[in-house]
Order: sequence, then structure tokens, then C-alpha cells
Amino acid sequence: MFNLKAFPDFKASSNVGKADNAMLAQLKRIKNQGKAIYISFSIHDYQHDNPDSLYFVTYPLRWMTEYIRNNYIEIDPLLHLDYRRASLVDWEDVQAECKVQKMFQKFQEYGLGSNGITVTGHICKSQYGALGLTFELGAANWADFKRENLDLFQFLTAQLCDRYSDLYHLSGTPNFQLTRRELQCLYWIAIGKTDNQISNLMNIGKWTVVSHVKSAKQKLKTPNRASAVAIAISEGLIDIRKSG
Repeated sequence: MFNLKAFPDFKASSNVGKADNAMLAQLKRIKNQGKAIYISFSIHDYQHDNPDSLYFVTYPLRWMTEYIRNNYIEIDPLLHLDYRRASLVDWEDVQAECKVQKMFQKFQEYGLGSNGITVTGHICKSQYGALGLTFELGAANWADFKRENLDLFQFLTAQLCDRYSDLYHLSGTPNFQLTRRELQCLYWIAIGKTDNQISNLMNIGKWTVVSHVKSAKQKLKTPNRASAVAIAISEGLIDIRKSG
């Protein structure tokens, strides 16, 4: 199921609810913090075979009209990704196919940005959030900008996932606020990796791994690794069925 909440040019209609207005305010803050032109945020629930998706979009009405008129929803690669596994998507990597080149070209012609990135965060259990940001940097500056700001983008994604959880029907769900690194460490522990192996897999120091695990145990209020992993699995924070 596909649902849409549209805020054209970061403006809300007069009949939106309190939660939607608060969400729009958060989107505006993230736009400014990330120095983006436009942003979108989508929530994907993988409880069933076909995920239920909700999209918050801030693009101009003229682009939304163009998008619908040309039925881009059928070919847009960003709508058909598995966000449980697509933790980071540079839009350059998904616009090479001939059938979507025209769509991205039109996107740029409308002044919505020549560069884009989508960063995924975990909300709870089977739900994942994906923050899309667009920029006008050109090919020469994009790689450096992306590398220098990746930590910020990941932070903003986690922040937005938490805000969505607070504002909507997930407010009663336990929010352990584990970082992506902490969850990655728990995942590797769950499938039997040692600290040294995790260090190599994640390209971080061994004691950084130990620090992430210690922080995860504190947030989960558990004294040992085994119970931390058990809680993370039972709460849907990590999924050991994934290949890694």
C-alpha cells in the first residue's frame, strides 16, 4: 500500500493535523541542517510480503503533477528498493538505466537538484525510514561533500525516525535509540563474529567495537552481550535472517 503526505515547497494545507504540522516543522529543520534543496522521508513496513509505504514529500506541486502525469511511480527506482538492506543510496547509482534517465533529467530541469542521496534508518521492528536529500553541487564537488557530511546525514535520518515514532502511532513502542554502529555490532555478534572480526568487517578499531557494545548493553538495560542480542532480536532491532 502506498500513501502520500504532500507539503509542496514545505507548505501544509489548512486541514492537516497537529502531528503533520509538527512533522513538517522537523522536515524544514533537517533541510536547513543538511543544506539541502528539497527532502523527502518515507516509511516502509516490511511486516508483509509487499511493504506498506508512507511518503512525506516537499517537492513543488508542478513536479508532483509531472511525476503523476508521466506515471513515474512505476519506474522510479527509489520506490522499489528494499530499505532493510539499502542503507545508503547515491542517486547516481540508480539513474543509469535508460528508462529512468528521462525522469531524473526532468527532475534536474525543474531545479530540484543535480545530486541526491537517500539514507536509511531503523524505526522499530519491521519499519524502516528513508531520508532523501537533494543538492545542486555538480559532479566535481559531490563526492567530497557526500563524504564530509555522511555522518550528519545518518544523524539526521535517525533523528527523523525518532520524531516520526514520537508523533504518530508508534509512541507506545519502546525506543531504545541504538545507533547504527551499535546495531551492526550486535548483528555481527548474533551470527558468531568475534570483536577482531567485527573490527575488520566494519573497518573500525577493536576497542571501538567494545565501546559500541557496552553502550548498546546500557541502552537495553542488560548486563551481558547474550541478553543484549536476545533483546535486539526480539524487538526487531536486528534481523539475523539477513545475509549481512
